[in-house]
Amino acid sequence: MTRVYGAFVEPLGDCWEYLTLVFSPLTVPLSERWRTNSISANFMADYVTHLFPGGQWPLLLSYGLADLHGAVNYIVNELLENAMKFCTPDSTSPVTISLEIYPEQLIFRVENAISPDSAERLQKVIGQLLSHSPQELYLQKLEANAVEDDPGSGLGYLTILNDYQAHLGWKILPGIPDWRVTTLVQLSHPRGER
Repeated sequence: MTRVYGAFVEPLGDCWEYLTLVFSPLTVPLSERWRTNSISANFMADYVTHLFPGGQWPLLLSYGLADLHGAVNYIVNELLENAMKFCTPDSTSPVTISLEIYPEQLIFRVENAISPDSAERLQKVIGQLLSHSPQELYLQKLEANAVEDDPGSGLGYLTILNDYQAHLGWKILPGIPDWRVTTLVQLSHPRGER
């Protein structure tokens, strides 16, 4: 049974433009692809911020070129890192990331294979994110990371929520042999500005 959490939406009808990158596990294992995530993130950020000659796009005008580039770069890098880190190790399914450009927002959508155990852990993380203040969770995580010997940062989603006021959503689809998870980030005008 498909499970949907948070601010998940299916692709909308008024998409102006989109860009999709697909990473196959057949040439290089996905667990080793993290080395190239920053290249992909920078490419997508460059693409978005240079797509509109003269900068006449409401979201670009709200953020400014440098801030929007930084936001896209950070979000794409975090989404790819999580997708590749938690992807089912022996899956032959690709990791796909799409950037959907709308008149008033950007939607990032990453899809990857996930094991049932990883899906269960992800659902616990989602439950915490949806039931607590992102600011409180961020401070708690910073404090916990400061005292742990081997912290797994765990700050990616919290930074996206806190620093970019984005909305997150997930869709988990059980399947055979692989489960699939789609993580979605909606980036709109900073602090509700227009």
